[in-house]
Amino acid sequence: MTLSARFTALPEQRWLRTIVSMLLALSLGAGCSTLSVSERAALPSFVAAVPLPTAGLQANLLPPIESCLAWYAKIDTAIDAASVRDASAYRLKDFPHLRLDRFAASFRDQARDAPKIIATLLWYARDLELATREKELANLPIAWRDALVLNDLWAVHEALERCSQTLVRHDLATPSRQETLLDQWQLPDHYALWKRALGLYPLTSIPFFQGVSAWQRSTEKTFSDPLIYNAHQPDLTRYAPATQDAAALELGPQFAASLRNILGIPQLSEANWTALLNRYAPIFDIETKGEFDRIGQLQFNPQGQLAIKASTPVSYQRIGFTRISSSTHVQLIYSVWFSARPSQKHLDLLAGRLDGVTIRITLDHNGAPLLVDSIHACGCYHLFFPTPHLLPRPPPTSQIEWAFIPKTLPVLAFGQRVVVRLASGTHYLTDIRPLETNTIDTAPILYQLRQDHELQSMPFNDMQQPQERKSAFSPDGLIVGSERGERFLFWPMGINSPGAMRQWGTHATAFVGIRHFDDADLIDKRFSVIHQPAAESAPKK
Repeated sequence: MTLSARFTALPEQRWLRTIVSMLLALSLGAGCSTLSVSERAALPSFVAAVPLPTAGLQANLLPPIESCLAWYAKIDTAIDAASVRDASAYRLKDFPHLRLDRFAASFRDQARDAPKIIATLLWYARDLELATREKELANLPIAWRDALVLNDLWAVHEALERCSQTLVRHDLATPSRQETLLDQWQLPDHYALWKRALGLYPLTSIPFFQGVSAWQRSTEKTFSDPLIYNAHQPDLTRYAPATQDAAALELGPQFAASLRNILGIPQLSEANWTALLNRYAPIFDIETKGEFDRIGQLQFNPQGQLAIKASTPVSYQRIGFTRISSSTHVQLIYSVWFSARPSQKHLDLLAGRLDGVTIRITLDHNGAPLLVDSIHACGCYHLFFPTPHLLPRPPPTSQIEWAFIPKTLPVLAFGQRVVVRLASGTHYLTDIRPLETNTIDTAPILYQLRQDHELQSMPFNDMQQPQERKSAFSPDGLIVGSERGERFLFWPMGINSPGAMRQWGTHATAFVGIRHFDDADLIDKRFSVIHQPAAESAPKK
């Protein structure tokens, strides 16, 4: 399965990017990520003026370093000017061919003493950069790509493929570059400490934590209510994956015995990764009292706004990795989207356009679930559901959001699905339980499984520019138009636009404390393994 990472622009381009950002902020305001047709067609003169190096990039040979760096600089200037930068992975200063995620960043200390780890990490980061940049290039206005001779995306990808090989080999052959790289091999937090300082965080976090504690007590009561779960409730809609491949059960032995690379990632085929995701896709039981409770496909409407196509139920899936006791574990991630969270009262600061829920399943080394956890697309309401193989660790302090466990799960067999129940309107999780058999006893609505990365580049329904594409997310990782009123009260906690829907890799999940959904040590800090099933001795590649 193709993996991804993060990148940065050249130092000599920083002043230009700053000017570009200021000009775009002045001319486009808060809607900088939604350029009009005329704005998308007009290539800024300062972008067109940057020379485009083509020598050495069209040949079937590795191009020289200088040409590659100039090529990246040219493309980055256009990407930033068009406000199509992708926020899902972190850009590394002076290494435009690499991007970073929190999993790769967690190997920083080992990489200093292990050249083999460095090499694997660099190729991982290169793959992440290529995958992310591919979406950015696709989202450039067509008129810009034509003017910059970037209209043949396949040829551009091939050139970047060769350039990235040149630069990675240069990195591996230059110890000083490796030292420079490892010095910055970490991701910043998605918290603004200046906001916490300005908002007197040591004081204001106290009432915030009291509010969080009240919500946790209410949630515990909901999960302990024996009447909350009624599979035959009249207003309950069941969604099940359209693909239920029984042959995927054969993946168990294959998964356990699969080769793992030096980072601990199983070397499965693309087909096997897909089968694994299909095998564990959850069942969703959703209380349905309006269109806002129907899951669907995210798409741009003719007005250029994101909307939900409820006639096409979809769950967006992706593969992730975490580390528990220095061992890499596979995570299966599923997200469903709703058109809105409607107001529950006259002044509801939590209501707004669009809503989403993410379910994540962390597997043991035999491919059976160790833990299920969930968040909303805002990063809010992080819930943990451990199996008996995990024992919760106490928090370092009592006044911190650590690991809220409203319910524990029984031991789950390989391939055993979970049934997730969501409330109407708020889409809060109100129950989770194993599917006792792999047969569905009611007639469900079938949902499609789509790749989460599709949201990074989608058709933009503009009649004048039918081939244009845009990301669902702005360059800061937020969905424009999904803002919540709570942002005016919750800003002292340091999170950018609390309550707004956001992109994978940008989910801060605690108001009190610092916690990210994709932290590589998220589970390791909060749980100890009571019984780790065998197969950790799977051969390394």
